[in-house]
Amino acid sequence: MAIPSRREEIAAGLSAVRQRLARALERAGRLPSGAKLVAVSKTHPAEDVRAAFDAGQADFGENRVQEALEKIAATADIPITCTWSGTFSRTRPGGRPPRLRGCTRLTASTC
Repeated sequence: MAIPSRREEIAAGLSAVRQRLARALERAGRLPSGAKLVAVSKTHPAEDVRAAFDAGQADFGENRVQEALEKIAATADIPITCTWSGTFSRTRPGGRPPRLRGCTRLTASTC
């Protein structure tokens, strides 16, 4: 048996999560259009974000500023949506970095 590539692994994982999400929404009596799957890409390289995008995932979440900035730059050519989970340190000069200002902030009310 062949060892799956990282891209295949990511696609299979996303497929499994989407199926579980669909079943949960059905049990709750909610429409699939009422939920959004945000893939948390924290600690994963930009290549994994690209693989997930190729597998149909367009919404990604980050909570580490430097890592988010690097991934935004490395994936600027693909139409992904950035969601920020967490808060910015009050000690951070200027608050949210300019390149993250387009990120939507994920809160309990948006889940």
